Amino acid sequence: MEAILRAGAIIRQELREIKSDSFFDQRVFSFLEQKTRAKDVITAINVLLREEGQEPVSEVTYGDILVACEVLRMRQDPLYSARLLRCKSGLTMEKYVPEEKLRRMIMLRIKEHVDVEIPEDLTIEQLRELEEEVMKVR
Repeated sequence: MEAILRAGAIIRQELREIKSDSFFDQRVFSFLEQKTRAKDVITAINVLLREEGQEPVSEVTYGDILVACEVLRMRQDPLYSARLLRCKSGLTMEKYVPEEKLRRMIMLRIKEHVDVEIPEDLTIEQLRELEEEVMKVR
């Protein structure tokens, strides 16, 4: 995964340099379509794809690397997560809220209003009902 982040940082730096060019749009699009043969980056991207049951790739564009970087960044988010998916035009990201993060978020919102121990085995629906009850009392 470090390989993806390193490659993403290099690509972002290159994009910053392109921004100063008067032919910005043309250069950005052609730059993002360039392909890499960096095996460590392709291997790391294939790990992300396999996690989602996707077929591996043999080459990726710089734009695909930036998408993979965003997936890794989203996985660090306290609420959202993301998965890397393969599509006809390359790689894409699907954003979602994992159940454990959603459960944690609802529990934190409840605890903001009342100081109670919340059982860990409650379903998301039960947590939402509890949250509604807490909000009615407040």
